[in-house]
Amino acid sequence: MAEVHVTNIPDVCLVLSTGRSEGLRIFANVAVLRNASPVFHTLLGPHFLEGHLIANNSVPTAQELEFPDDNPQGMLLILQILHQRFGDIQQAVVAPEFQFSRMRAIAVLADKYDVRQAISVAFSLIISMNNISNMENAGELWSILTASYIVGNRDVFKVASAALIMQCDVAYSSFVAESETPREFDMWICMLLEETRARLRAEVSSTIAHNLSILIDKIELVQDHGHQEAGHLFYYDDEDEKRHRVEDLMPQMAYRASLEKTQHDLNRERRNDPSGIIQIAYDRLNNGAGKGICFDCVGNHGQHQDHCMED
Repeated sequence: MAEVHVTNIPDVCLVLSTGRSEGLRIFANVAVLRNASPVFHTLLGPHFLEGHLIANNSVPTAQELEFPDDNPQGMLLILQILHQRFGDIQQAVVAPEFQFSRMRAIAVLADKYDVRQAISVAFSLIISMNNISNMENAGELWSILTASYIVGNRDVFKVASAALIMQCDVAYSSFVAESETPREFDMWICMLLEETRARLRAEVSSTIAHNLSILIDKIELVQDHGHQEAGHLFYYDDEDEKRHRVEDLMPQMAYRASLEKTQHDLNRERRNDPSGIIQIAYDRLNNGAGKGICFDCVGNHGQHQDHCMED
């Protein structure tokens, strides 16, 4: 079983082996654990067996305590944070084998031992080392999003939700169905994500439709079937004094793809759009992108509060 020291003055050894992953022995400091966590403060105090074992330990080695229900790697990261081993944390989170899909499990463990505030601060450090706005794995984004909600990190929650709205092309409820630890707030997050994504899609469509209607009085149909462009609708642009095919104004984009794909499609086509309609739709989508969903609305059972309605 692997051993890791998170302090130079260990007096307790947490033995973690769930049977589903490799076991781990973590050497820690009791005073640090009790000061950082109300749960550890009680568990390692005089009223519990674990506290008695530590108090009555007469050998110079650290007292071993078993934590069979906790994830070894998740507990290691939490203890490194509590013992301020920031160098070790940095090495761990930038390593290729680090899985952001574990972030939710770490947050659940932090909630169990009531160290959410300390883990929330560390989350900002972890995320700052990785650009989550460019992440392509929706499952990892979901893990980061829900983890940030559990530990109360609003900044990470905003960035992760904005990225998930733009990059995900499947139903958000699929992440809940795959979760090992589903919670009620998951569905409120799903609802708000779906609502925001649908609203942004609708804004793109309505913007294009509204601006196309402005051109109706300029549209003419080429009736001469001998003409090489017979049967096409055209509008006359007063600025460049040219005719343009109306169908060329309709963006060639997949509405069922991710909003990020729609954004790329609009960006590609706006350069060749003489009417400026696609540019308007592109700007509208860009303005909506990056805002994410409201942290407080999740806690309000998905209902929008006054400050959201004002926005």
